[in-house]
Amino acid sequence: MVMMHGAGMEMPNASQHSSASSRVGLKRKSGGGSSDDEEERKRKFRENNKRAAQRCRLRKKQEIEETRKERDRLREENQKLTAKLELCLDNEDKLRGQLEKLKMELVEHAQCSVSLKKRNSGVIQYNM
Repeated sequence: MVMMHGAGMEMPNASQHSSASSRVGLKRKSGGGSSDDEEERKRKFRENNKRAAQRCRLRKKQEIEETRKERDRLREENQKLTAKLELCLDNEDKLRGQLEKLKMELVEHAQCSVSLKKRNSGVIQYNM
Protein backbone atom coordinates (compact mmCIF):
# COMPACT_ATOMS: atom_id res chain seq x y z
CA MET A 1 0.00 0.00 0.00
CA VAL A 2 1.36 3.41 -0.95
CA MET A 3 0.33 6.53 0.93
CA MET A 4 0.28 10.00 -0.59
CA HIS A 5 1.98 12.83 1.29
CA GLY A 6 2.06 16.45 0.32
CA ALA A 7 2.79 17.46 -3.27
CA GLY A 8 2.57 14.10 -5.01
CA MET A 9 5.16 12.33 -2.83
CA GLU A 10 4.60 8.64 -2.34
CA MET A 11 5.78 6.96 0.87
CA PRO A 12 5.77 3.19 1.39
CA ASN A 13 3.87 1.96 4.43
CA ALA A 14 5.64 0.19 7.33
CA SER A 15 5.16 -3.35 6.02
CA GLN A 16 6.68 -2.53 2.63
CA HIS A 17 9.57 -0.69 4.25
CA SER A 18 10.48 -3.51 6.65
CA SER A 19 10.36 -6.22 3.99
CA ALA A 20 12.45 -4.11 1.64
CA SER A 21 15.07 -3.42 4.30
CA SER A 22 15.28 -7.10 5.23
CA ARG A 23 16.16 -8.00 1.65
CA VAL A 24 19.07 -5.59 1.35
CA GLY A 25 21.69 -8.27 2.00
CA LEU A 26 20.17 -10.61 -0.57
CA LYS A 27 20.29 -8.31 -3.60
CA ARG A 28 21.63 -9.90 -6.73
CA LYS A 29 24.40 -8.31 -8.65
CA SER A 30 23.27 -6.82 -11.87
CA GLY A 31 25.31 -7.24 -14.96
CA GLY A 32 27.76 -9.88 -15.99
CA GLY A 33 28.69 -11.42 -12.61
CA SER A 34 29.48 -15.11 -13.01
CA SER A 35 27.44 -17.74 -11.25
CA ASP A 36 30.68 -19.17 -9.80
CA ASP A 37 31.32 -15.89 -7.97
CA GLU A 38 27.75 -15.89 -6.75
CA GLU A 39 28.04 -19.49 -5.51
CA GLU A 40 31.35 -18.71 -3.79
CA ARG A 41 29.80 -15.70 -2.08
CA LYS A 42 26.86 -17.83 -0.89
CA ARG A 43 29.20 -20.57 0.31
CA LYS A 44 31.27 -18.07 2.32
CA PHE A 45 28.10 -16.56 3.75
CA ARG A 46 26.86 -20.02 4.82
CA GLU A 47 30.24 -20.87 6.37
CA ASN A 48 30.35 -17.61 8.29
CA ASN A 49 26.76 -18.07 9.39
CA LYS A 50 27.51 -21.65 10.49
CA ARG A 51 30.53 -20.51 12.55
CA ALA A 52 28.51 -17.69 14.10
CA ALA A 53 25.72 -20.13 15.01
CA GLN A 54 28.28 -22.51 16.56
CA ARG A 55 29.77 -19.67 18.62
CA CYS A 56 26.29 -18.63 19.71
CA ARG A 57 25.38 -22.19 20.75
CA LEU A 58 28.68 -22.58 22.61
CA ARG A 59 28.20 -19.25 24.39
CA LYS A 60 24.65 -20.29 25.34
CA LYS A 61 25.91 -23.65 26.73
CA GLN A 62 28.55 -21.83 28.77
CA GLU A 63 25.95 -19.43 30.16
CA ILE A 64 23.70 -22.35 31.08
CA GLU A 65 26.58 -24.16 32.80
CA GLU A 66 27.57 -21.03 34.74
CA THR A 67 23.95 -20.56 35.79
CA ARG A 68 23.75 -24.19 36.98
CA LYS A 69 26.96 -23.81 38.98
CA GLU A 70 25.65 -20.62 40.57
CA ARG A 71 22.35 -22.35 41.36
CA ASP A 72 24.19 -25.27 43.02
CA ARG A 73 26.39 -22.88 45.01
CA LEU A 74 23.35 -20.92 46.19
CA ARG A 75 21.51 -24.12 47.16
CA GLU A 76 24.48 -25.26 49.21
CA GLU A 77 24.79 -21.86 50.87
CA ASN A 78 21.05 -21.91 51.60
CA GLN A 79 21.34 -25.33 53.25
CA LYS A 80 24.22 -24.14 55.43
CA LEU A 81 22.38 -20.98 56.44
CA THR A 82 19.21 -22.95 57.18
CA ALA A 83 21.17 -25.32 59.45
CA LYS A 84 22.82 -22.36 61.17
CA LEU A 85 19.42 -20.72 61.70
CA GLU A 86 18.03 -23.91 63.23
CA LEU A 87 20.99 -24.05 65.60
CA CYS A 88 20.46 -20.42 66.60
CA LEU A 89 16.75 -21.00 67.18
CA ASP A 90 17.51 -24.04 69.34
CA ASN A 91 20.01 -22.01 71.37
CA GLU A 92 17.46 -19.22 71.73
CA ASP A 93 14.89 -21.70 73.08
CA LYS A 94 17.42 -23.09 75.58
CA LEU A 95 18.41 -19.61 76.74
CA ARG A 96 14.78 -18.57 77.14
CA GLY A 97 14.19 -21.69 79.22
CA GLN A 98 17.18 -20.90 81.42
CA LEU A 99 16.00 -17.31 81.81
CA GLU A 100 12.54 -18.44 82.92
CA LYS A 101 14.07 -20.88 85.39
CA LEU A 102 16.30 -18.17 86.87
CA LYS A 103 13.36 -15.77 87.12
CA MET A 104 11.34 -18.37 89.00
CA GLU A 105 14.24 -19.04 91.38
CA LEU A 106 14.57 -15.30 91.98
CA VAL A 107 10.86 -14.99 92.76
CA GLU A 108 11.03 -17.99 95.12
CA HIS A 109 14.09 -16.57 96.83
CA ALA A 110 12.45 -13.17 97.25
CA GLN A 111 9.58 -14.85 99.09
CA CYS A 112 11.99 -16.78 101.34
CA SER A 113 12.54 -15.52 104.92
CA VAL A 114 16.30 -16.02 104.74
CA SER A 115 18.36 -12.89 105.28
CA LEU A 116 22.01 -12.62 104.51
CA LYS A 117 24.43 -10.77 106.70
CA LYS A 118 27.98 -10.22 105.83
CA ARG A 119 30.45 -10.12 108.68
CA ASN A 120 33.69 -8.27 108.78
CA SER A 121 35.56 -11.50 108.11
CA GLY A 122 33.93 -11.81 104.70
CA VAL A 123 32.00 -14.97 105.63
CA ILE A 124 28.31 -14.99 104.82
CA GLN A 125 26.02 -16.09 107.65
CA TYR A 126 22.53 -17.36 107.00
CA ASN A 127 19.90 -16.43 109.60
CA MET A 128 16.60 -18.21 109.57
